[in-house]
Amino acid sequence: MASAGPLPFKTGAFELAAAAGVPVVPLVWHGCRELWPMGVVGPLPGEVVVDALEPLMVEKGADRAALRAVADALRERYQQALAAGAP
Repeated sequence: MASAGPLPFKTGAFELAAAAGVPVVPLVWHGCRELWPMGVVGPLPGEVVVDALEPLMVEKGADRAALRAVADALRERYQQALAAGAP
């Protein structure tokens, strides 16, 4: 059974980006589920489109609640990009 969307994002990457002062560049992969369905040993031939979303800066020193809010907001953007389809 496939999930309805991505699982909640973990916050470690956001914490590392904030500490390093670099942006998080979210990539949305369109077509992966169709080309590599659950339970299949290897991928099927086809095309995957990678969509780079707007980079996201995370405030240096953000606490856990702020990191969770950023991760959840980015997950929403990711789901919207998936639903809109490949660019």
